[in-house]
Amino acid sequence: MKVVIAHESADFDAFAAAALATRLYEGAVYVATGGFGRGVRAFATLHRDRFHYIDVASMDAAKVTLAVLVDVRRLSRLGKVRALQERIVRGDPSLEVHVWDHHAASAEDAPATLAVVERVGSTTTLLLEELRARGLEVDHVEATLYALAIHADTGSLTFANTTARDASALAWLMGRGADLAVINRFLDPPWSALQRGALERALESLTVRVLRGARVAFVSAEVSTQCEGLDEVCSELLRLSACDALFSLWTQGPKLRVIARSRTGLVDVASALEGLGGGGHRTAATAAVRVESRDPSQVIADCSTVIEGAVLAQRIAPLRVSELMSSPVHSVLPSADLRALRESLRQWRHSGAPVLRERKLVGIVCAADLDRAEARGDSALSAAAIMRQPVRTTTEDATLEDALDAMAKWDVGRLLVLRGDEVVGIVTRVDARRALYREDVR
Repeated sequence: MKVVIAHESADFDAFAAAALATRLYEGAVYVATGGFGRGVRAFATLHRDRFHYIDVASMDAAKVTLAVLVDVRRLSRLGKVRALQERIVRGDPSLEVHVWDHHAASAEDAPATLAVVERVGSTTTLLLEELRARGLEVDHVEATLYALAIHADTGSLTFANTTARDASALAWLMGRGADLAVINRFLDPPWSALQRGALERALESLTVRVLRGARVAFVSAEVSTQCEGLDEVCSELLRLSACDALFSLWTQGPKLRVIARSRTGLVDVASALEGLGGGGHRTAATAAVRVESRDPSQVIADCSTVIEGAVLAQRIAPLRVSELMSSPVHSVLPSADLRALRESLRQWRHSGAPVLRERKLVGIVCAADLDRAEARGDSALSAAAIMRQPVRTTTEDATLEDALDAMAKWDVGRLLVLRGDEVVGIVTRVDARRALYREDVR
């Protein structure tokens, strides 16, 4: 018996990867180990005649000769197939194990005869590349499912873990008739009343801690065991909190579910949840902790302590203005005439300069101000006559995000960097762009 196994509460990537695996492995059957995530169940029900699966109770673990693990390789996430898990652990010679995954490695990964593990945005991408390499085709229904999976796991190609390979796979699927109307229907279904209630209660508990310079939010709430889509709630909480990372702790029956999101990967949430037996990606991870007879509030406090300690152990280094700015800053006096000012900017190859009076910042003048003055015939004026006020400033300790927010808020292309009252640098939109596009700034 050949089986395909994905993780519990299968998301679209797991479901689509399993469907692809049954095409690549002739005679293999997908064994659903623990239900489907929100939206996936509706899709699976509608397409049950196209994408077959059996319940875990229908599998005889002793008869399995090939186990294909997709979108999962941590042994702890195979709890619903305990007998098969035990055979994998003891290295049963009659059992072959193949792994297709895109998660980071861990100490408890299943030993495998074949392991295709690469850092792409979606496991579906890996299996689809193999399908294409074999010259196999897909119809529009299959293309829709596989495209849906890539959209879901890459945030429609916007998540930090997305690669050009995911985009290429998605383009190929679009060429095979992937239906955007169907994708949109299942990709972002309306929120349930339970989700809205969970969001409201979580916001009431939200606290923000600055850990190694990163803003990290924590929320906790009790929710019904019937509440699905908590991952969507967590993503919305991260957006609303405007933090670098967010850890949500949900008491749900006998379990505490921990769902974490990181905006850019500055905080590695997968690493932060390892101490709770969780895992995932740098920007998205989960863990489950048994509450049993313990006080839920104490379990939450204990887990929060573990998470905070793990984050503090990370090497988090947000980019600071001190690493972006130009220094020393070429300045001009208020009495400088515009002809001399124009020549000074040309020699320094600057588009603007701060105006200092007795070493104190009193204004800023830029090339555009000079252009307007000269167009009016006012070239005999001084820098004091055309300088702009107030001058928008920042500090050396401010982050890149702080600088970007300030430029957008004040609609300016440069910020003077102050140390007390002293001008020690200038950071421009060019500097910010270089950092944003990850050019060499350090």
